[in-house]
Amino acid sequence: MSTYKAENQTYIFLKNPKMTKTVLLLSGMLTIMAGALISPDLPRIQAYFAAVPSIAVITPFILTIVALSIIIVSPFIGGLIGKVGKRRIFLVSLVLYAIGGSGGLYLDNIWAIMVSRVVLAVAVGVLTVCTMTLAADYFHGNERREFMGFLSASMSLGAAIFIFASGYLADIGWRLPFMLYLFSLIILPFAFLFIPEIKEVTKKRTKKVTVEKDSAHPMQQRAALLNADTVEVDKQAPPKSELILIFVLPFLSMVFLYIMTVQMPFYVEVLAVGSSFISGIIITAMNILQTFAGIFYGRSVEIKPAHILEAFFLFESLGFLIISIASSTLFLIIGASFCGFGMGITIAASSTWVPSIAPDKDRDKYIIVLNMMIYSGQFLSPIIAMPFVNIFGYSAPYGFFTQVGIFCLSIFIITVLTSLISSKKGRRNFFTVRSITE
Repeated sequence: MSTYKAENQTYIFLKNPKMTKTVLLLSGMLTIMAGALISPDLPRIQAYFAAVPSIAVITPFILTIVALSIIIVSPFIGGLIGKVGKRRIFLVSLVLYAIGGSGGLYLDNIWAIMVSRVVLAVAVGVLTVCTMTLAADYFHGNERREFMGFLSASMSLGAAIFIFASGYLADIGWRLPFMLYLFSLIILPFAFLFIPEIKEVTKKRTKKVTVEKDSAHPMQQRAALLNADTVEVDKQAPPKSELILIFVLPFLSMVFLYIMTVQMPFYVEVLAVGSSFISGIIITAMNILQTFAGIFYGRSVEIKPAHILEAFFLFESLGFLIISIASSTLFLIIGASFCGFGMGITIAASSTWVPSIAPDKDRDKYIIVLNMMIYSGQFLSPIIAMPFVNIFGYSAPYGFFTQVGIFCLSIFIITVLTSLISSKKGRRNFFTVRSITE
């Protein structure tokens, strides 16, 4: 039995909850794929700067330097938010996003573009943490789980829209995709109006509320959770092994996501099935399925953690194996769609699990760690992938994508067997619980 206690409750009143949710969802569209937005443009950028020594090695880091910089600044974000306030830093990050992201529009030096990407990274790191922590502050219980599902979907939808547009613009000129980063300036005035600081919208009231989770009516639980700004839950913290697994899953999702994002434009060229625009379509299809997966997770009854893990590796294995034997754009899209669904449901679940297991006073820290794991996956993805690409190449039946598919299939089989063994022996762990907070 878990007991929810709320003392010195702080009631949150949003003037326009729908607009607040809309702004957070729009800001979510700017985050996870900010570095990869220009991925269809990579071959053209590489061609433009062909005279630069080792440009083939440098080019992928135009994407991944964003993730590396976010990893470096993330430990300082919590202190910065504490001093400045989430609302102010949220607004500033939208401005920095436009300034750093649009650098390729007017800079004519590859290293200057790299510097602008670092500025973008600072903005993305702050924006990601603020978006997730504000959502966790404003919403609780089932409403939070549903909104986190939609937030994950909005991240994927943003990637789908912007990468599709990037692929189209890259065929016109390599500078044009950088223009898409200016979208943050459109969000800025709405954020100013509808994203309040917690202190500005709360009304404190001393009151003690105790709700027994196993005996209370669901509506009573919901009322207590939604009304309380600070809800302390008497629950046993998950074992370290499970906590590590919760953070490793989004890391792997980003490794696979960036394998697709970085390698696909070059794979399309090797197969001779299209241009940058075709690469954009394939990656867009992947992100559309990520969007559907996030919505599916938010709308569904809570799915067992073990089933999330199994679904992730099953869909990734199917996707990569289909891609490995593809000889046309259609099969590349089908394979990418399988991969996208697996990534989408995993990111949505992780974004919900982390605020749920974190003590309220440490929630920002937990989300910052989640943020670091996500962007660590993005940064390390090319470093992990390149040796295997060099060894195996892209050709079927033993190419790079085949090896990734076999790896995912192997892990899927291991997770299924682990779940069956744990259930048979009656063990309480990640593979047998119905809910991550059980």
